[in-house]
Amino acid sequence: MVAHLPCRGPAAGPGTVPGNGVGSGFANDLRQARRARSSYRRRTQARVTCPTLVTASRHDGGVAYSHAEDFRDTIPTARLVELSAPSHLFWLGTSRGEAASAVREFLAPS
Repeated sequence: MVAHLPCRGPAAGPGTVPGNGVGSGFANDLRQARRARSSYRRRTQARVTCPTLVTASRHDGGVAYSHAEDFRDTIPTARLVELSAPSHLFWLGTSRGEAASAVREFLAPS
């Protein structure tokens, strides 16, 4: 299903085009993380104007917590919620409730 979703916006690039193969998004993340792309990535993230919820766990073996901190620091409207998930799969186990609560609170009218 994801392969059929359109890819639009400033972050869309060659590595994020649907149907480009499994793992191409991750490869794109790695390319953008390089020093040469760092300023581009930060400028692009700074252009995000909608409220943004970032969730992360310090126990995630697949994505460093510093990535979430970078989103928080560069997206003007970002809110970072730290989850106690033991892995990247936060929707499994007890951390699922934490994530659901964070989303409910984030979406609640202010």
